[in-house]
Amino acid sequence: MGAGLAGAAAVVVGVTGMAEDSGTPGGFDRAAWIAAGGLPLKSDARAPMAAGLEGRLAGLSRGEVEALLGAPEEVLGDSYVYYLSQVLFGAEHRVLLVDFDAAGMVASARDVSTETWQ
Repeated sequence: MGAGLAGAAAVVVGVTGMAEDSGTPGGFDRAAWIAAGGLPLKSDARAPMAAGLEGRLAGLSRGEVEALLGAPEEVLGDSYVYYLSQVLFGAEHRVLLVDFDAAGMVASARDVSTETWQ
């Protein structure tokens, strides 16, 4: 990780206060978030943390999002996808969809179904 990205991670934690949230219900715990990534089948630990993240990611850069949440499981155009739950019905699962604007800043972040993307 370069000095710029390490600095971005410090800024994200300092500005959002997410490091201090780990002890609260639904609080963000970066280590638990990263450990639960990769596959929908192991991502259930992320669901309680997602609600707290949705509003706090607005305006962050791609680098700041990756410094906080790690690499996305999928990239769909200008959006990052982070798995939040196991398969619900068929191939459907819940994801945190992080949309970026043309400047590469978070425009929105929301919990959506992969069935409807809503």
